[in-house]
Formats: sequence, structure tokens, C-alpha cells
Amino acid sequence: MVTAQPAPGLPALLNDSNEKVRLLAAEVVRYRQDLSAAPQLVRLLSDPSERVRAEAHRSLVALNGGDDLGGPSEPEARSKWEARFK
Repeated sequence: MVTAQPAPGLPALLNDSNEKVRLLAAEVVRYRQDLSAAPQLVRLLSDPSERVRAEAHRSLVALNGGDDLGGPSEPEARSKWEARFK
């Protein structure tokens, strides 16, 4: 089920300077099924933190109904995710 309303404050948390905050925010997106946060998750595929990149990828796959368009280490993956969630 997709959340009808975006989670307030979540966009700011996905951009937080603290790695752990970004990591947990990406996980929250997955559990809330907040499609409005998908573009930010796509950007997090390039995050400096490997853990954040992996969590963003897991959340994108969940938002995409389990279909994986590619992980953070795959060069073409980001453009596929961007096309899917534009």
C-alpha cells in the first residue's frame, strides 16, 4: 500500500549531514512506501556512505514492487531509477 501523504520532515532527513540519519530516513521511506521520496533515494545512490547507498537501493526496490533496476555500483542504474521515478 502506498502512503497517500508524504511524511513531514522526511525530505530534510534524507539530506541530513549525519550518515545515520540519512540511513534511517531511507529505511523509513521503505516502510511508509512514500513514493514522493523516490527522487531523493535515487540521489542517495551516489551518497559517500556505502551503507546509505545500500539502504537507498533497498528502499527503491521496495517502492518499485520488488523489481530491481540496478544497484549503486552499476553505472547505468541511476539513470534507470531516475527514469522510473521522475
